Amino acid sequence: MVLNTAVAKELKEFANAMESSASFETDAMAWIKQTLTDHQHIIFNGDGYSAEWTEEAAKRGLSNLRTLPDAAPAMMEEKNIRAESAYFLPSLEVWLNERDCYPFIGGDSLDNAHNYSGYGRNPSINLVLPYVKPAFIGKGKSEADYLYSLTCLQNAASIMETLQDVYQETFEKRLTLKRLGEVITYPRIPDIDVGVKFDENMDPTRFIKNDIERLIRLRWGEGDEDFE
Repeated sequence: MVLNTAVAKELKEFANAMESSASFETDAMAWIKQTLTDHQHIIFNGDGYSAEWTEEAAKRGLSNLRTLPDAAPAMMEEKNIRAESAYFLPSLEVWLNERDCYPFIGGDSLDNAHNYSGYGRNPSINLVLPYVKPAFIGKGKSEADYLYSLTCLQNAASIMETLQDVYQETFEKRLTLKRLGEVITYPRIPDIDVGVKFDENMDPTRFIKNDIERLIRLRWGEGDEDFE
């Protein structure tokens, strides 16, 4: 995959260079000659995995970093990018599927959906506040739960607003909850409570913003002014 990507990048650069060419053959030969000249110091027609290449690389003054842990930091240093992850793998205690935390976009389906008396299409649970407390974050703090939930709701609202704007511009009509299936293959409807129905003629963003307000209210009275 890495080699394919590298070849594709070079072919794209070649195509861009030839796009405005007045004499394709002449310019193509010049481009190839210049490329070979620029990279002559690393061209080797033997076995690049052999001891012969190691010796040849040393003669040419090349670093010849043979492993990814060695090569990655050098590459990042050359590009002036700090990359601590080249030296270690982080220990992950929680694996999150962010999409399932976005109302109307994703979510966990209800096992008892046939008993659900709310909106009749793909009722689901979003694993964030104010729908449920994300208990799967075993060692998480309430502040972290709140901030993660708020971020997910804000992201969902931003995505939905963009969809609504593009839909309005394209079809000259509002993207309502009833039409959401036209832009999302399987829209997920948050389970609020049995018997609670959503107004199909309202924008999905309106419901998400209502839930953001509900989430903020959950912070009232906890004495933590930074999260009000």
